[in-house]
Amino acid sequence: MGTLIWIAVCVVVALASIRRPIFGIALTIVAYILMPYVAQTLITGDHGWHPASWLVLVWFGVTLLTRPQSIAAEIGRRPLIYLIVLVAVGGAFLVNAVSGRSGGISLMVDTMLAPALFFVQLGMFFAGNSKGLLSVRNVLLTMAVVEVVISAAGWINGAPLFWVEQYSTKYWFASFGGLRALGTMDDPLTLALFLSMCIPLIASVRKGLPQLALLVVMMTGILLSQSRTGLLIGSISVVYLLVRKGASLPIRMAIAVGSLIVVFAFFFGGLGNDVLSRLADDNGSSNARNFAWDLFSTIWRDYIFWGSGSGASYDVGSAGGLATSFESAILMYSIDFGILIAVLYFGVIAVVALRGLGRGHLPGAGLAALVGVITVQTFSSVGSPTAAGMLLWTVAALAAAKYVMPTDGPPEMILPAEPLELPVQNQTRLPQRTMSRTSALGLDRPIT
Repeated sequence: MGTLIWIAVCVVVALASIRRPIFGIALTIVAYILMPYVAQTLITGDHGWHPASWLVLVWFGVTLLTRPQSIAAEIGRRPLIYLIVLVAVGGAFLVNAVSGRSGGISLMVDTMLAPALFFVQLGMFFAGNSKGLLSVRNVLLTMAVVEVVISAAGWINGAPLFWVEQYSTKYWFASFGGLRALGTMDDPLTLALFLSMCIPLIASVRKGLPQLALLVVMMTGILLSQSRTGLLIGSISVVYLLVRKGASLPIRMAIAVGSLIVVFAFFFGGLGNDVLSRLADDNGSSNARNFAWDLFSTIWRDYIFWGSGSGASYDVGSAGGLATSFESAILMYSIDFGILIAVLYFGVIAVVALRGLGRGHLPGAGLAALVGVITVQTFSSVGSPTAAGMLLWTVAALAAAKYVMPTDGPPEMILPAEPLELPVQNQTRLPQRTMSRTSALGLDRPIT
């Protein structure tokens, strides 16, 4: 019954989003981030898919019925990209169907199909709509700040603020559930992935003060998650913000000050002690990853063109002596669906990210997508039920879209040298522009 009610809600949202797509986009992103997969049954019951995945599927179906020409136009803008996505995602479902592992379909819908369809919806919204890119970027940055605030409160409290009962079903929660922040994500590494991808997007914020605040918040959240990969990637992103072409001196100074604040908190606050202890003793995490790669090196020939179905990597890893998973998305997908499909799937996102590094794209979006496609290879990420797939494809959509910096208003009028005197009765009042909150904060357009 809960699933039927939610589907009805999704239909209403989809219909409302025909005229205002940002409504459905924002609700999808917020739902993926605020509700971990471990808690999805509270809304959809035992019908496996995440509520936001239901929203994406229903919305895409409504769009297909009401605006098929828009979908066709979006596919026509980048046909090769969508052809590869179709082969990769469709091939994965074919492999899974032949393998007979029906239980893995829910995971594939949540981490592959729904995020890829969301990429299409975002592509339609971004077409000729540079301000739409800024709107989605603002949603991501806002949610990142919310996640860090929740994480900080949970770190002070010694336990997550939300979903504690659901998190307690995770095997790792008893050991470090109250020590490593996870916000409302499914695990600390997914939180670090999200924040690491958001840091490059700070480059598209116009003013120095918001950049300073966002940088400090993001890096603090990564420290709270105690993710070593997140800390490394985040630090590289900070260097990018400092050296990128077009950054003014005030912007560089703001980034430098923010970096000093984070370093001070790291070395002189209790925050850094936890991370340093993780660097000194990772509880065998590095050895486990090395062992996973060693194991894969002995079996990869069996999976060049075909896999064993969704979730098979867990069985293969367990049989090979792994205590957890292969801790790498591409290794897990190679075993599940075949190396060819895995390379196509992650390769197409990497190509989109690299193309997004060039001119004519939202500043920082290409690097954000590149950070995502690299970071997901360092833990189970899209090989397990997390928001990693949605985050990856959302940022990839930002990187894929063409971007032209919106102007603040109409072109300036060329006035005569002497003011023109008009009779009082013929004078008209010129419209006055007002500055929105996003304009005042510099979130309306990037710095050039």
